[in-house]
Amino acid sequence: MMKNKISIVVFLMLMTIIYKAQGGSLQFNQVLTYNGTITANVTSGPVSGSIYTCPTGKVWKIECKTRTPNQVTGSMGSYGILEFYLNGTSSQDSYANGIETAPFWLKSGDNIYFRFSNDYGNSLVASYTISIIEYNIAP
Repeated sequence: MMKNKISIVVFLMLMTIIYKAQGGSLQFNQVLTYNGTITANVTSGPVSGSIYTCPTGKVWKIECKTRTPNQVTGSMGSYGILEFYLNGTSSQDSYANGIETAPFWLKSGDNIYFRFSNDYGNSLVASYTISIIEYNIAP
């Protein structure tokens, strides 16, 4: 009988430890909206916009990002490409129409930014908007 009680107490203690190890819950903190433009010309090479990094102790839910179309084109052909980067990796093909509404999550330390390449001689401006919901990780 005593052996069963000890087993039950040990089991409950282990379950408590495992539950605590799962991490905290998410608590709404704020809504962030970032707008920006990137200007590039054929001699500048690819130009990166501002880098946005998810802070320590936070989680970001990217609700929507919009941009000028993936390929800026005109009567003389392709002018430039605006690519979205997550942790330094391009996801250029993820949305060709300029708007992506499917949410995705970033953990603390993850970063995002846009990069614009212009193959045309003149300076071109590409614009973007990012909408983020930021959560605190509560114990």
